[in-house]
Amino acid sequence: MKFIVVGDSVSMPRPEIGLTFEDTYAGILDGKGMKSYLYACYGSDRVKTRKEHFCKILPYLKNERYDFAILHIGIVDCAPRVIPLWMRTLLGGFPALIKKHAVSLLHNNRSTIMKIHSFRYASPEEYANYISWFVASLLSISKTVIIIGIAPIPPSLEEHSPGLSKSIKEYNDILRITSFLYGTMIIDPPEGAEHLTLDAHITKTGHQFIADRIESIVK
Repeated sequence: MKFIVVGDSVSMPRPEIGLTFEDTYAGILDGKGMKSYLYACYGSDRVKTRKEHFCKILPYLKNERYDFAILHIGIVDCAPRVIPLWMRTLLGGFPALIKKHAVSLLHNNRSTIMKIHSFRYASPEEYANYISWFVASLLSISKTVIIIGIAPIPPSLEEHSPGLSKSIKEYNDILRITSFLYGTMIIDPPEGAEHLTLDAHITKTGHQFIADRIESIVK
C-alpha cells in the first residue's frame, strides 16, 4: 500500500525536539509496510500561503498514483496576524536595520494593534476554495483522501494571537464541509498536553494517535 502526505511542519519530523521520521505517523505507517511519500507545502520561504506552495509541488505529484493521500496543514493560514501577508512580504525586502526596528515596534505593540484589527493569510472564502482544490487534486492521484484537522492550541498561543482558537474552529468547519462534499475521511486532531507542543505541533504520542486512526480507516 502506497500513500502520500501533503502537509506543512505539523506533519513532518522535527529533529530539534527529537521527533524523527520514524516517530511521525507517516514513519509509523511506513514501518508497518505502507510505503510513504512526503511533500511539504512550505519551504525556506515561510511567508506564503499553503496555496502558493501547493502550486509548486502539484506538478511533481501527478507522476504517481497512491492508495490514499493525507492532507495535513496547521495554523499558518488561519492565525490572526498583526500585519497582512503583503506587508510582511514587503517588510522582508527592507534593509536589515529598518526591518529590525519595524519588527520590534510591531512586537511591542502587538496586543494593542490586534485589539483594533488583525489579519489572516487566507480569508475563510479563500481557504475553502483552495482546500477544495487541494482535495480534488489529491483525489485525481489517489483512491481516497484523509484530511487531518487543525490541532487546538495552548493558552499561551491564544494570548499571543487573540482569536486564534475561534479561527481554528472556523477553519476546521471548512475542512469538515469539504470532506463531506468530496466524500473523503477526516480525522479530528488529538487534544491534550501529551499530544501537542506549546507551538501548535504534534508530539510522538500525538503522531501515534493519528497513525492509529489512519490505520483503522485504510485497513
